[in-house]
Amino acid sequence: PVLLVDEQALRARAREYADELTARWAQSRVVFASKAFPCTAVQRVMVEEGLGLDVAGGGEILTALKAGVDPGLVVLHGNAKSDEEIALAVEHGIGLVVVDNSDDVDRLEATVPDGQSQDVLVRIIPGVTADTHAHVLTGHEGSKFGLVPADAEPLIRRIEQSSRLRMQGLHVHVGSQILEVEPFAESVAAVARLGEFPVYDLGGGLGARYTWADNPPAVGDYLDSLIGAAREHLPSAAQIIIEPGRSMVCESATTIYRVTTVKHGTITF
Repeated sequence: PVLLVDEQALRARAREYADELTARWAQSRVVFASKAFPCTAVQRVMVEEGLGLDVAGGGEILTALKAGVDPGLVVLHGNAKSDEEIALAVEHGIGLVVVDNSDDVDRLEATVPDGQSQDVLVRIIPGVTADTHAHVLTGHEGSKFGLVPADAEPLIRRIEQSSRLRMQGLHVHVGSQILEVEPFAESVAAVARLGEFPVYDLGGGLGARYTWADNPPAVGDYLDSLIGAAREHLPSAAQIIIEPGRSMVCESATTIYRVTTVKHGTITF
């Protein structure tokens, strides 16, 4: 099939996210969740609009670099990062590596050369269960992504003592295709309880309309809730990052197919 993208609509959406976030929290950054549309051309549009890129593996690192991104504006995710992916991140100066487990710390420390350092965030499981499909839930207890606060605390202390890693802050993500604002706000309090840090990445997950029954919140309503919780719980000098994905790209693109055969019968196929 052909994927057809309205470039101006895509750019308008990127600007909407950036403008609406900055209006609510000046020290902030939007990074596009590349996994929602892992295409160099789409990443390039985001880069040209001043956004960073969230990548989830070596392939997305390479396409992000091809798209011309400033490596310092890239956030690397993954709960099973390979040695090659960690080496790519260090070699190319990826801005933030999200630590998902102690194994990430072991291998980052083994990869970062003497005299250099890598900025990291620690991903937290906030204990929030959003109303979405079970396969795209990530903030509930038992999630394979991130660490519960009790397990995160000693890892944070370890990173703070590392000569090769710099503890920049925390990351949280409650899931994908979420059509209500409350879970996003609830997750902020969970990360705030772990202390004050320079950076809080509050993830993405805002849903998009796939059927007429879907009624996703507007970007402004989503950010009113999220940043309202940030004002209540987070230090005012911190940087806030958000990672919109499908809500960034869905409404600007469609898929075109060719009908090759029509089969008539009791049911028409």
